[in-house]
Amino acid sequence: MIDFLQRVAEFTINNTPYQPHETIIVLPNKRACLFLRNHLTVLMKPGQWLPAIHTIEEAIELWTGKQIADRLALKLLLIQIFIEQQEKTGHDLKAFIARADEMLNDFEDIDQQLVDANDLFQYLSEAKALELWHPDGSPLTEAERKYLDIYQSLSAYYNIFKAKLCDGVSGYKGLLTRILAEDDTFNWFTKKPHLYCIFAGFNALTRAEQTVFANLTKHGKAELLWDLDSYYMEPNRFQPGQAGLFLRRLREMHPQMVRNWVGSALLEMPKKVDILSVPGNVSQAKALGQLINDYIKKGQLKPERTAIVLADEKLLIPVLHSIPPDSGSFNVTMGLPFKQNPVYQLIDHLAELVESAITDDNKCYFRRKALAAFFDLSIFNGFVHQNQTLIAIRNKIKTHSSALVSAPVLIDFTTTLDLSDAGNSILLLMSRQNADIKNTQIRFILDVLAVIGDHVYKSLQGPSAQLIIAGLAVAEKMLNRIEKLFSEYQHVQDIVSFHQLIRSLSSSLNVPLTGEPIKGIQIMGMLETRSLDFDHVFILSANEGILPPAIFSNGFISHDIRIAYGLQGRREQQAVSAYHFFRLLQRPKHICLLYNSEPDVLGGGEKSRYILQIVKELSVLNPSMEIIESQMGIMAHPHQYAQEIRIEKTPEIIELLELKAKTGFSPTSLSNFVSCKLKFFLSEIASIREFKEPGYDTGMEVLGNIVHEALRVIYHPFVQRKIEPKVLLDRKNNIKNYVTDAYTNVVKQTVSGEGKSILIVEAAQHYIRQFIDYEIKSLSDSDAESSIISLEEELSMQLKTVSGFIKIKGTPDRIEKRGNEIHIIDYKTGKIDKEELKISDWDELIEDEKKSKALQLAIYILLFLSNNDISSKITVKGKILGFRSVAKGYQVASFPTTQNIDSNEYIRNNILNTVNALTAKIFDPQETFDQTTSTDTCVYCQFRNMCDR
Repeated sequence: MIDFLQRVAEFTINNTPYQPHETIIVLPNKRACLFLRNHLTVLMKPGQWLPAIHTIEEAIELWTGKQIADRLALKLLLIQIFIEQQEKTGHDLKAFIARADEMLNDFEDIDQQLVDANDLFQYLSEAKALELWHPDGSPLTEAERKYLDIYQSLSAYYNIFKAKLCDGVSGYKGLLTRILAEDDTFNWFTKKPHLYCIFAGFNALTRAEQTVFANLTKHGKAELLWDLDSYYMEPNRFQPGQAGLFLRRLREMHPQMVRNWVGSALLEMPKKVDILSVPGNVSQAKALGQLINDYIKKGQLKPERTAIVLADEKLLIPVLHSIPPDSGSFNVTMGLPFKQNPVYQLIDHLAELVESAITDDNKCYFRRKALAAFFDLSIFNGFVHQNQTLIAIRNKIKTHSSALVSAPVLIDFTTTLDLSDAGNSILLLMSRQNADIKNTQIRFILDVLAVIGDHVYKSLQGPSAQLIIAGLAVAEKMLNRIEKLFSEYQHVQDIVSFHQLIRSLSSSLNVPLTGEPIKGIQIMGMLETRSLDFDHVFILSANEGILPPAIFSNGFISHDIRIAYGLQGRREQQAVSAYHFFRLLQRPKHICLLYNSEPDVLGGGEKSRYILQIVKELSVLNPSMEIIESQMGIMAHPHQYAQEIRIEKTPEIIELLELKAKTGFSPTSLSNFVSCKLKFFLSEIASIREFKEPGYDTGMEVLGNIVHEALRVIYHPFVQRKIEPKVLLDRKNNIKNYVTDAYTNVVKQTVSGEGKSILIVEAAQHYIRQFIDYEIKSLSDSDAESSIISLEEELSMQLKTVSGFIKIKGTPDRIEKRGNEIHIIDYKTGKIDKEELKISDWDELIEDEKKSKALQLAIYILLFLSNNDISSKITVKGKILGFRSVAKGYQVASFPTTQNIDSNEYIRNNILNTVNALTAKIFDPQETFDQTTSTDTCVYCQFRNMCDR
């Protein structure tokens, strides 16, 4: 079957009223432009000029005479406008930066749909005012007033932003498209050298684009060529497909625009569809490598007619590492999110290093922990390796006696260690910093990046070097623009941290990747597949929630108002996703769909609805379609468990233990030692942390953090004050705002309004609402007054042992006094078994890994009693609240007791003896750090793969 772009090329040469060189062809993306140019070159006669071929963005720039500004420039301009307006509005810059992307998205949508922005924002602010209206007539709270002010300011921000861009040489795509749509003189087209325009391969046209296209076609200056299939455009025994939603609407609104390029490949063409269930995300990349290798060996795959499509673009790096060498050239131009580039990790740690630095007497002192984390970065492994430089630097830093590292110490590192040029250069740069480092931090980071770049050029080759070099270019561009912002607005650094600005701006940046434009396997995201055709298509992450995407951000404009004003909503977003998917399936002979079958905590692991649609509908309509569903495992070398890992306590490890004793052991770290000594070593002594991909994972961990943060804020007014049920009830009525703020603080992004983020916010609200209801009932039923002693306040003590003083520290979630009892409370979002809190013998705390929660509560009690003089008439209890079973109330830890003695002193002494015995084991030179024998504890361990359990 002929490719769509080849058909476009033939139409351009044979069917247009003008010569090819008088024609401009507009396509959805750059890759389609490259492939079309290749088709035209083959078909055109010698001496003929090619038509101009542009993406829609390039055509808009050509016709308006303005450039489409990059996201970074637009975001910084919006921040500048906020700074200039700040004295009028009094809004928080930090909160504004967190939501700047949403504001830009709303402005783009408004202009693309030709909506009256002032009317929409007026309606929106009135709707928000109604939401916040108090039936009792009471005034708005300060938080509510600020919340409403943001919505009342949107119209002003839009008008100022638009005016500044119109006065300049650039703008965002929606604004420039609107300018064209509202100019019916056609001067913008007739003044250009092209007499005719062909729009090819488009689908979801906005109102502005429809207006531009319709006006040109109406006056005979343009032709629209569609790439459609009757499966989703016309009625069938099931229903018209969602993929044809936009084109069916367009056919009704502008019948003169639609040319019937509607095929029936999905309904008639023979196709083989493999549907593979693979456990795990990265395993899909490994499975893909095996499949491609098998097809190449059998001669069943032509690389140049093959596409790998990543529905989840985070799989790009694993896929690049999985493609077999025999597959030849491949091309990647989809770009990689900057936050997944090792250079971002470098900048992020450098910014943290600078912000945590201490300055005194014109000297700069770096915190040892931040310095160690910096040199632990993987980016150094490629070129800081001579004479084991990296290990030497890390060991020197981690064994340094002070928590602060001064310039003389850094210089000493360069003289006492046989370092590479890179190691010397970076350490010397750090040693030269003085008390002005926070004002010169951008220059300092740029200098470090220059050193990194120089040594990457000298020492690295291949994809790793290209990835770092491309990341360095993006980083330098961002840092220079931030430096310009700080120079123009000196007071900004007093309002928002440089580190926060880096994290916010980085979220909208991509690192471009290069390759052979036409040759070899094409690796792309779903958007890049528009207008392209292949014989073999491999689609990864064909999961529900990814195809179609689960998250749709409403931004500032709620879903109902979006629909009322004609902005795209959830239905339209799903229609766009469906079109990309089914259009891609029109011409391939072989389609392989891989999906992750491994469920996550919020119900992931489900195959996409599009797979079900293929199996239940499309295969019925097309008898020539062969579907094979199977499970695929990844080949592994057969072996038993690896040999047992035992780490001896060498003098170096003893030294690291002593350093840890100074910084402190927490209840969690001590319970880790009881459950698995190897886990304790890896997390507490080797300081290995679980890798988290950029973009916070919305699982049980973040749910727990959000609940903790929201409860801290809700109960803060009751610190050292009586908890009044009436006041607590008032705060319960504002739970949504508390949880939303907590989500923003924890996840560092705002709630999207749909998908996992809204699920987790709803779950947090449910847990907290249940808990407060329980608290109010408990307080009302009791005659005893209750007050908060502290919330998430760190307690510590120095434990005198034969090995010296050891710091024990802990941060209970809440300590309260209720009548003659003091309750030390720990919140848990996981399952709580009351048997885990029953201790009949003190030795259970250090011998039974199932008693870890009881051990944690015991240490909290020890810390509290060691820091407070408590009367024997006061009883101290350790309690856990499980949010999954709030109705059961608090679960209280029970310890062995003896009558006729001071119970507090008795419990304190026994816990102290227990902790002494535990730390003696930790420091015993003969005790090794080995794996647990109870593999039940390995299921959710972050080091499971490392120790091969």
